[in-house]
Amino acid sequence: MIMLMIGCERCVSGWARQGGEAEDLANRLVEAERALALKQDLIDKLKEEVEQQRGALETIPVLTAQADIYKADFRAEREAREKLNQRKEELQERLQQTMTELERLKNEGTSRARMEEMQQRHLDDFRPTHPRLPPPPVGFPGATVPFSPAQQPSFSRLNVSEELPDYRCPKCQYQAPDMDTLQIHVMDCIQ
Repeated sequence: MIMLMIGCERCVSGWARQGGEAEDLANRLVEAERALALKQDLIDKLKEEVEQQRGALETIPVLTAQADIYKADFRAEREAREKLNQRKEELQERLQQTMTELERLKNEGTSRARMEEMQQRHLDDFRPTHPRLPPPPVGFPGATVPFSPAQQPSFSRLNVSEELPDYRCPKCQYQAPDMDTLQIHVMDCIQ
């Protein structure tokens, strides 16, 4: 019996050892299953990510083409705006030049009209009046004096230089009736 007990003890201790190993193996199996489940979850997540990346890779060329179109459109709009701004500036400059020229012409026209009015007024003031002479007598029969029609005095015969001072333009020798008219004429003549 003692032997049997010793044999049983060995069996029990062997079983215990085997039971401990079995328990250890069971624990390892549980841990391996857990690790396997974690690895499977990781694999599933990585597969999802790969699919997302594939989708992104498929959309990248589309998005790149779309971005290129937007970029070209933006550049075309910018060039058009720059051309419009340049054209606007050119037109504004031309408008300014035209307005300046118009103002100059208005001033010139006004001053020229004033000068012409002044010249006319001065010319009217200083024009010599020719006395009305009776018409020359016509020869009649029986006259003893040979026919010599009376001549009207010409303007050159009148002594104009004594009546009017000599206001002449130094450039073109224009005879002005007075100093104001001469000054106006000289300003026009030298331009």
